[in-house]
Amino acid sequence: MASEKSAHEASRDRVRMAVRERLEMERAFGADDIFLSPRKGQSESPRVDSAAESRDHVIAPDQAIVNTGSAGMDLKPAPTSVGRADAIIAEEMDRLLDRQVIRLDRDLLSDAARDETLEKIMEDLGDCRRCSLWQTRGKLVFGEGNPKAEIMFVGEAPGADEDAQGRPFVGRAGKLLDKMIRAMGRKREDVFIANVLKSRPPENRAPMPDEVAACGPFLKRQISAIKPKVIIALGLPACHFLTGGSESMSMMRGRIFIYEGFPLVPTYHPAYLLRSPGAKDASWQDLKVALAVLTRGL
Repeated sequence: MASEKSAHEASRDRVRMAVRERLEMERAFGADDIFLSPRKGQSESPRVDSAAESRDHVIAPDQAIVNTGSAGMDLKPAPTSVGRADAIIAEEMDRLLDRQVIRLDRDLLSDAARDETLEKIMEDLGDCRRCSLWQTRGKLVFGEGNPKAEIMFVGEAPGADEDAQGRPFVGRAGKLLDKMIRAMGRKREDVFIANVLKSRPPENRAPMPDEVAACGPFLKRQISAIKPKVIIALGLPACHFLTGGSESMSMMRGRIFIYEGFPLVPTYHPAYLLRSPGAKDASWQDLKVALAVLTRGL
């Protein structure tokens, strides 16, 4: 048994080394998306020339394929009525699956990623004083939920209720988020909920660049530790931070972005939906896009 275990570990080490070598080779050539290979009989699609351009690869329900980093890809308008949203999503996911997704164990890529845990991240965050928000906050809001969640919600920053309780999304917006989660067939404890900022900005103002720079790396580590199958970004600050974009929400909605290999779906923040209830139907369409990613894969 010991020899069999040793042989298994040696085999795993060889696989890990081969994957890392492949990763470094791809990076050396500027190709970021190494997880896709054409199915037998399918032709190669244009190579992405840089990691930045690969980050802009999106799937849009109102366009068959959008890839700002690759020339020569046709844009095919599709019906945009809400009533056909499910059919549009299915069509785009089917088109996506024309390319075989190679499911690599992400732990093979990095010893650091394999060792990352939410407990370690929380320990490193500590009683954070990396920006001036520590002077006005009540409690740090690290985030909460299933550490192995398939769905991760990312908001902007804690509000007054969150600041008082040290938990994310517990006020009126949080109650609406709970309803959104239940509508997806999940419970709050099934998902993970976090914010870009861990401390409340005074008067709920928008996050400042230095605050995002101080807090952002901890959110990125949380995503790396959880490895969700889909990220749902709530509101523009979260969308802009994770995608690096600056577009309006109306331009970002209905598209699937790729953040560090994780599918990301933008939608309205629940606080906005409380102010603009007419946007709830559009937000539900976004949640169905996220569910399509879960059920069909990406």
